[in-house]
Amino acid sequence: MTLASEVSDEISLDNVSPIFNESTASKPISVAAVVTTGTDNIDPSVLQNFLDETILKSVTLKQLVKNADVLNKSLCQHHIALNAKQSFHFQDYKHISDEKGIYDPVPLLRVVSQLDVLPPKTFTAKTGTNFGNDNDAEAYLQFEKLIDKKYLKLPTRVNLELLKGTKIHSSFLFNSYSSLSPQSILNLKIFSQFYNWNTNKGLDIGQRGARISLRYEPLFLHRVLHNPRSNERPTLFHEWFLETCWRSTKICSPGTRAPYMYSDTMLSQAGDQLRTVLGHTFVLDKRDHTMCPTKGLMLKWSNELSPGKYLKTQLELNNVKSWLNDDFITFSTTFKTGYLENISSQRSLPIHICDKFQSGGPNDIRSFQTFGLGPRDLYDTIGGDAFVSYGVSVFSRLPWEKVKKSNFRLHWFFNGGKLINHDNMSLSNCMGRLSKEHSTSTGLGLVLRHPMARFELNFSLPIAAHENDLMRKGFQFGLGLVFL
Repeated sequence: MTLASEVSDEISLDNVSPIFNESTASKPISVAAVVTTGTDNIDPSVLQNFLDETILKSVTLKQLVKNADVLNKSLCQHHIALNAKQSFHFQDYKHISDEKGIYDPVPLLRVVSQLDVLPPKTFTAKTGTNFGNDNDAEAYLQFEKLIDKKYLKLPTRVNLELLKGTKIHSSFLFNSYSSLSPQSILNLKIFSQFYNWNTNKGLDIGQRGARISLRYEPLFLHRVLHNPRSNERPTLFHEWFLETCWRSTKICSPGTRAPYMYSDTMLSQAGDQLRTVLGHTFVLDKRDHTMCPTKGLMLKWSNELSPGKYLKTQLELNNVKSWLNDDFITFSTTFKTGYLENISSQRSLPIHICDKFQSGGPNDIRSFQTFGLGPRDLYDTIGGDAFVSYGVSVFSRLPWEKVKKSNFRLHWFFNGGKLINHDNMSLSNCMGRLSKEHSTSTGLGLVLRHPMARFELNFSLPIAAHENDLMRKGFQFGLGLVFL
């Protein structure tokens, strides 16, 4: 039995683990036992599956270090633990022998793993407010419940969120996460949301539906990608999803303001439709942090198919490097591109504006307003079918000693890109149009890398812009998790 709650006197947990280095990395090992704490509410067979797929497969010390990191991360992602950590203690050596009983001179190191698990909270409730770009404000009420193992063997967490704000009229979201295996998570969402496409004018959109997705992480590839000498925590997964919803779209009333002339494109969006989407997302993320990385590479490729309506693909690349002590200088480059094809039998039927690409804003191409780039019809932003955007950012710690190690960073950026409607032209012609006459901007400012979000205050200047672009010269505030 490899899973245990206590250890015999023969196993000492007080020994100091040897330092991991090149000379010890290839040493053959055998995991003699796993001592656990904080696992009373975890089904033993479930935990055993995670151990069998990770540390118990280790045959060298190097593999053990990699697999331990994969195990700790998987327990948290599958809502089995709020936090997990391991320490290793070495019992003794034994020599490997062959069938004839002749001992091999290579010793086998026996290892005991001490797995300390911080159990997730069984129930939480919280309320608060969110503030975002463009004066968006929201109040929310959220409940989370961990399903007891006596009712459902699979580790499952359910989440209920109610939200209301200036842009979101009302929102209801039910989330259920179930761990099917150490490699896969099943997610079910049921949602009802009514929101305004643009804070001041535009469309009121209501969506009621459900989404089911399966996330698969090949753990053996995590062990290959993991570098035990760095802070990088590689993430590699596939996600397949099916989403269906009833979408209602209506034109907003201008109210007491001056009459607003809506474009034909915007008027054509009004009505109800059933939207069904099949999708797949592939992510390889070797950065040391998803929101504020200092080193690493990220690749994300997503595809969507709405039968009889459109086919959509999008690619994102991010590379981050740092120099000097404590990552004093960080250089980040990001590239994004996407293509949307109308596959309807009636090509004249427009693709809904919510399914099109949009560009511009403090989290995207800075120095332009949100959805400020690309095709327009009269005063309305109508989105595009193909786009390219890119950004170069340089971050620096503050040069003053008292605040040198704070979460504030100085920031310089250069952004650019283009958004078009390709009107079913050939792919080569579309790429030709995307390769020239880009809207660009530059600026500098201050960034706060908070654990929950990233805040930016930049003074930005547009360098080149198209006639229809909505520019924002001067100070621009950005808040979010993902930035260009």
